[in-house]
Amino acid sequence: MDVSLPRLDGWGATLRIKTEAPDLLVVIVTAHAFPADRVHAEAAGADRYITKPVDPRELLRVVRECASGGAT
Repeated sequence: MDVSLPRLDGWGATLRIKTEAPDLLVVIVTAHAFPADRVHAEAAGADRYITKPVDPRELLRVVRECASGGAT
């Protein structure tokens, strides 16, 4: 989930997704890299938070963790 989306931003979209489908995993991918942004992602219900530029190894690690049930 990118947080810089038109109309409904990624924070709001994540909150909506987690409210309607709490078992669906959401990984925030954003250039917003301040500590408060991580807190915002957690408050929205994101399972993971990755900052841009994305390190492909980190992304792969997160996808593997989520796929194996290691979210949150």
